[in-house]
Amino acid sequence: MYIATICIPSYNRPAQLKRLLDSIDCDLKKKIQILICEDHAPKREEVREVVAQYKLRTNYDVKYIENLKNLGYDGNIRELLVLADGDYVIYMGDDDMFIPKELDLFLDFLHVHQEMGYVLRAYKNIKENGTEERFVYYSDTKYFAPGEDSYIELYRKSVFISGVTFKREFALQAATSQFDGTLLYQLYLLAEICLKHPSVAYNRPFTQGVIEPKEFYFGVSEAEKKFRIPGKITIAGELKFISSFCVIADFIDKKYGLNSKNKILVDMSKYSFPMIATVRNQGLKEFLYYVKALKKIGLDCTVYFYIYVIGLLLFGAANCRRLIRGIKNVLGKTPSL
Repeated sequence: MYIATICIPSYNRPAQLKRLLDSIDCDLKKKIQILICEDHAPKREEVREVVAQYKLRTNYDVKYIENLKNLGYDGNIRELLVLADGDYVIYMGDDDMFIPKELDLFLDFLHVHQEMGYVLRAYKNIKENGTEERFVYYSDTKYFAPGEDSYIELYRKSVFISGVTFKREFALQAATSQFDGTLLYQLYLLAEICLKHPSVAYNRPFTQGVIEPKEFYFGVSEAEKKFRIPGKITIAGELKFISSFCVIADFIDKKYGLNSKNKILVDMSKYSFPMIATVRNQGLKEFLYYVKALKKIGLDCTVYFYIYVIGLLLFGAANCRRLIRGIKNVLGKTPSL
């Protein structure tokens, strides 16, 4: 039995997929499986060739699947879960990478803590100029008992998919297509699992995103095309994404008789800078319209929301990002607000 399956939803990024595969440096080669689901993209043949060449030079067990139709982000995440064979599934975006020498340590951790249903990863982003930004939420590994508080605590921190890790059998029990198109299927799985099983925040970054010019492919599947246009970041798409946090939380509240949505909105508001900054460079009129729409969602429930809006208006997105990155580098982790 594999300790984990590295699950890679692939869409139209053959060069980046090769970079990701080359970054897998695990010594426990017989204990992991690599699973790639290609989601019916124009560059399918190039992706197929990348995987074929990788299979020739690696000792890992590599399973490659080509979806018969485009499933979209959430559908492909679910398909990977069904096809994986590992005890745990470790999701990786096809344009991200593993940090050298860290994967074995993480697999050792999973092996020792097999009671954990969900593992929150720490990670870092690397810009083209080599600048790093770390996303470490706790000073040490932190364990959580099953329950509402744990799910709320980990919810917002789990958006970046690379390194997100679930106990496969628990995730399969919660499978549904109800949230296809939200781009947040992992948050639904997190909620279901953390309410019922122990979870943990692993504080050593073992995955890294690469901040580079990217093509945005969301909007191809039937579930996504109502709100998104492939290749573009739109206000409608961003609002759909942010409101989906609340849609999932509202579903969980009704199912289990909880009141988590308002608490999640407060947590999101405190750390809402990335959500607000997304469309800052699209023009002042569009930005102000977007801010007004975010207020309707309820994201303005803390003073931090207004601090971010004013900062973005006065100093712009790039300067604000530099300031936030500097604060995190000094503290060594994301500040607790």
